[in-house]
Amino acid sequence: MEPIKNYIAEQFLGNTYHFKCDCLMALDITGVILDYTTTDHEIILHISLIGVEEKIVKLGLNHPNLTIEEVV
Repeated sequence: MEPIKNYIAEQFLGNTYHFKCDCLMALDITGVILDYTTTDHEIILHISLIGVEEKIVKLGLNHPNLTIEEVV
């Protein structure tokens, strides 16, 4: 059997999403999910930003106000 965090994270791979969060450090990015890592408490997506050449951002999904929208 596969761990649930891996199963959930694999659903993101290869797709493009817009992430927005009004946390302490405001976040508003759009990119393609290239890979992921998991820790004991969260999934961390590796995102290739749209419009920024060769820039990879690692985003943990454990933000209380994080919103997501798939870009088709």
